[in-house]
Amino acid sequence: MKKIFVFILGMITGVILFCVISYFVVYGNSKGLNYNIPGLTMFENAGEILPYKSFEVFQVLPSGGALVKASTQANEKYFITSPMAFILPPQSGGYYDEQRLKTPSGKTVRQVGTYSYTTNIGYDKTVPVLGFYDQ
Repeated sequence: MKKIFVFILGMITGVILFCVISYFVVYGNSKGLNYNIPGLTMFENAGEILPYKSFEVFQVLPSGGALVKASTQANEKYFITSPMAFILPPQSGGYYDEQRLKTPSGKTVRQVGTYSYTTNIGYDKTVPVLGFYDQ
Protein backbone atom coordinates (compact mmCIF):
# COMPACT_ATOMS: atom_id res chain seq x y z
CA MET A 1 0.00 0.00 0.00
CA LYS A 2 2.87 2.35 0.86
CA LYS A 3 4.53 1.72 -2.54
CA ILE A 4 1.33 2.66 -4.40
CA PHE A 5 1.04 5.86 -2.36
CA VAL A 6 4.68 6.82 -3.11
CA PHE A 7 4.13 6.02 -6.81
CA ILE A 8 0.97 8.20 -7.01
CA LEU A 9 2.65 11.03 -5.08
CA GLY A 10 5.62 10.84 -7.48
CA MET A 11 3.27 11.01 -10.49
CA ILE A 12 1.46 14.05 -9.09
CA THR A 13 4.77 15.78 -8.33
CA GLY A 14 5.97 15.05 -11.88
CA VAL A 15 2.80 16.47 -13.44
CA ILE A 16 3.00 19.63 -11.32
CA LEU A 17 6.69 20.09 -12.15
CA PHE A 18 5.95 19.59 -15.86
CA CYS A 19 3.17 22.20 -15.73
CA VAL A 20 5.37 24.75 -13.94
CA ILE A 21 8.24 24.32 -16.42
CA SER A 22 5.84 24.46 -19.38
CA TYR A 23 4.32 27.68 -18.06
CA PHE A 24 7.71 29.40 -17.92
CA VAL A 25 8.69 28.16 -21.38
CA VAL A 26 5.42 29.36 -22.92
CA TYR A 27 5.42 32.65 -20.99
CA GLY A 28 8.99 33.39 -22.08
CA ASN A 29 8.12 32.81 -25.74
CA SER A 30 4.82 34.70 -25.62
CA LYS A 31 6.57 37.95 -24.76
CA GLY A 32 7.50 38.13 -28.43
CA LEU A 33 11.04 39.25 -27.74
CA ASN A 34 12.45 37.79 -30.93
CA TYR A 35 9.58 36.66 -33.19
CA ASN A 36 12.18 34.32 -34.78
CA ILE A 37 12.94 36.96 -37.43
CA PRO A 38 16.64 37.24 -38.33
CA GLY A 39 17.96 40.75 -37.73
CA LEU A 40 15.18 41.68 -35.31
CA THR A 41 16.15 43.00 -31.88
CA MET A 42 13.33 43.83 -29.49
CA PHE A 43 13.63 46.21 -26.52
CA GLU A 44 12.59 45.16 -23.03
CA ASN A 45 10.23 48.16 -22.83
CA ALA A 46 8.59 50.25 -25.52
CA GLY A 47 10.30 53.56 -26.31
CA GLU A 48 8.87 57.04 -26.40
CA ILE A 49 5.75 57.99 -28.34
CA LEU A 50 6.49 58.81 -31.98
CA PRO A 51 4.39 61.28 -34.03
CA TYR A 52 3.65 58.94 -36.97
CA LYS A 53 0.06 58.91 -38.20
CA SER A 54 0.19 57.05 -41.53
CA PHE A 55 2.34 54.47 -43.27
CA GLU A 56 2.87 53.11 -46.76
CA VAL A 57 4.10 49.54 -47.11
CA PHE A 58 7.32 49.62 -49.08
CA GLN A 59 8.09 45.89 -49.02
CA VAL A 60 6.51 42.84 -47.41
CA LEU A 61 9.10 40.43 -46.03
CA PRO A 62 8.91 36.61 -45.87
CA SER A 63 8.45 36.87 -42.08
CA GLY A 64 5.10 38.63 -42.63
CA GLY A 65 6.40 41.94 -41.34
CA ALA A 66 6.68 44.98 -43.57
CA LEU A 67 9.11 47.76 -44.31
CA VAL A 68 7.10 50.98 -44.35
CA LYS A 69 7.55 54.67 -44.98
CA ALA A 70 6.19 56.61 -42.00
CA SER A 71 4.58 60.04 -42.02
CA THR A 72 3.43 62.47 -39.37
CA GLN A 73 0.55 63.53 -41.64
CA ALA A 74 -2.71 61.55 -41.48
CA ASN A 75 -3.40 61.84 -45.22
CA GLU A 76 0.07 61.85 -46.75
CA LYS A 77 0.02 61.55 -50.55
CA TYR A 78 3.74 61.10 -51.22
CA PHE A 79 6.05 59.18 -48.93
CA ILE A 80 9.23 59.92 -50.92
CA THR A 81 11.26 61.56 -48.13
CA SER A 82 9.56 59.76 -45.24
CA PRO A 83 11.68 57.71 -42.83
CA MET A 84 11.62 53.92 -43.15
CA ALA A 85 10.57 51.58 -40.34
CA PHE A 86 9.62 47.93 -39.78
CA ILE A 87 6.17 46.87 -38.60
CA LEU A 88 5.80 43.43 -37.03
CA PRO A 89 3.61 40.79 -38.69
CA PRO A 90 -0.10 41.27 -37.94
CA GLN A 91 -1.89 38.70 -35.80
CA SER A 92 -4.41 38.12 -38.57
CA GLY A 93 -4.38 38.91 -42.26
CA GLY A 94 -1.27 40.34 -43.83
CA TYR A 95 0.29 43.30 -45.57
CA TYR A 96 0.67 43.97 -49.29
CA ASP A 97 2.93 46.29 -51.27
CA GLU A 98 1.86 49.95 -51.46
CA GLN A 99 -0.80 49.38 -48.78
CA ARG A 100 -1.70 52.54 -46.84
CA LEU A 101 -2.01 52.13 -43.07
CA LYS A 102 -3.10 54.57 -40.40
CA THR A 103 -2.38 54.56 -36.70
CA PRO A 104 -5.50 53.01 -35.14
CA SER A 105 -7.65 55.43 -33.18
CA GLY A 106 -6.88 55.39 -29.48
CA LYS A 107 -3.37 54.05 -30.15
CA THR A 108 0.09 55.59 -30.16
CA VAL A 109 3.18 54.55 -32.10
CA ARG A 110 6.29 53.56 -30.14
CA GLN A 111 9.65 52.15 -31.12
CA VAL A 112 9.89 48.63 -29.75
CA GLY A 113 13.15 47.49 -31.32
CA THR A 114 15.43 47.60 -34.35
CA TYR A 115 15.54 45.57 -37.56
CA SER A 116 18.78 45.08 -39.50
CA TYR A 117 18.88 43.78 -43.06
CA THR A 118 20.96 43.89 -46.24
CA THR A 119 19.49 45.58 -49.30
CA ASN A 120 19.51 43.99 -52.74
CA ILE A 121 22.51 46.09 -53.71
CA GLY A 122 24.48 45.03 -50.62
CA TYR A 123 24.03 47.90 -48.16
CA ASP A 124 23.48 47.07 -44.49
CA LYS A 125 20.53 49.02 -43.06
CA THR A 126 18.99 49.26 -39.60
CA VAL A 127 15.51 50.70 -39.11
CA PRO A 128 13.27 51.13 -36.06
CA VAL A 129 10.60 48.54 -35.26
CA LEU A 130 7.27 50.20 -34.54
CA GLY A 131 4.43 48.97 -32.38
CA PHE A 132 0.95 50.30 -31.60
CA TYR A 133 0.02 50.88 -27.95
CA ASP A 134 -3.02 52.16 -26.07
CA GLN A 135 -2.82 55.86 -25.21
